[in-house]
Amino acid sequence: MAERNLLLGKGEALTSAKKIKRGSGPKKYPYTLDEVKQSITTSLEQVQRSLAELPRAAKPRGEGVFELTLHPAFLGRSYFPKGILKKSGLRDVGSKETTITPRKVTDENDVGKEQATATIFIAGNESAVGNLQKLLNESSLSATLERELREIESVRWIANKDKIRGVLPDDDKLHSFEVALHAGADEEDVVASFAEFVKSFAGKADLKRRIKVGGLTFIPVYSSSEAMLKIAAHAFLRVARPMPELRIAHPTMARATLSNYTASLPLQPAYSPEQSVAIFDGGLGTSDLSSWATEYYYEDTGETHGNLLMHGNEVTSTFLFGRLTSEDDTLKRPFMNVHHYRVLSPVSGRDPDLFDVLLKIKDALDSGDYKFANLSLGPRMPITDEEVHAWTATLDQICSRHGAVAGAECNTVIGLKWAHRAA
Repeated sequence: MAERNLLLGKGEALTSAKKIKRGSGPKKYPYTLDEVKQSITTSLEQVQRSLAELPRAAKPRGEGVFELTLHPAFLGRSYFPKGILKKSGLRDVGSKETTITPRKVTDENDVGKEQATATIFIAGNESAVGNLQKLLNESSLSATLERELREIESVRWIANKDKIRGVLPDDDKLHSFEVALHAGADEEDVVASFAEFVKSFAGKADLKRRIKVGGLTFIPVYSSSEAMLKIAAHAFLRVARPMPELRIAHPTMARATLSNYTASLPLQPAYSPEQSVAIFDGGLGTSDLSSWATEYYYEDTGETHGNLLMHGNEVTSTFLFGRLTSEDDTLKRPFMNVHHYRVLSPVSGRDPDLFDVLLKIKDALDSGDYKFANLSLGPRMPITDEEVHAWTATLDQICSRHGAVAGAECNTVIGLKWAHRAA
């Protein structure tokens, strides 16, 4: 049957100019200025009072940090309250996604529903907080300042316990914690202040292993649980959690074998030998894959274990050649080469290793030499809370900076490999 040509109905309409309506009229605001004033005045007084009560050692530069949450209707960049922050002398030091049920909505279909919005971490001294309070009470405001104030859903001082994630050990022993500070590259005074504050509670902030990511600094801290609750009073501490163990993917010992069948390695070099994927695992320990894989190890990973090498070889060979599905199947020619970083040792999994391994990964990927990476390791913890993590924050930034793709498991990267070949 011959294919039919379909006619475009009313095609003549495409030959004349049409005016397209953009937008849906003026922006709707859920709250009046008076409603915002009634809602956050008491909260700002609490912020002012709590900041005044903080010991000087807990507030470098005399500043405290509190939360300002925007109404869900105002998520675009243009709604950032830069006008009221500048006018008050406050500054933002970070943000996070929050889910709330707002008191009022702009769309009746959203009544009583949870909605995603942005919570901004605001830093400032008592005088700046006082300026924001005065701003609320001014009889005449510019249109911009009034609009920004009406976009606010709530203001909240952050209590010590609200900065803790996970369950604190119920004893008086020293434990390791992962702490995130609101401290960027040029805020070493904040980091130094925190280290001294930790020391005052008989704890230790391990600054040698700190990792800076954007406006955050992640630091391993050693203290008792009781002390950590007090350390959380430091104004620039964003979140603290018990240090998770390092999760290591061990090789699967049970195997479904193919009888009387031995696979032979391909003879060809990789399709793109000038490209390499970075694999971070337990090492190779042999030269069997040297035609396509180069192994790198560190002073503290020179000693190893058979299980670690077995898994490192499994991951690397699967990436290079794919998986065999039958006795007639053959090992495929690799698409690219592998740089295998042996970042694990037989003692990996102890407290410092979470940061030590991450620093090794960070240094390798920050070279900018890799567009693909595979990690079969990481913190043993569910990523369920809404706060930042050293691993996700670090890897997200590196991948963004260098245009790299990181896979959490070998199969993920294999899928990317074939997709890349198809492209």
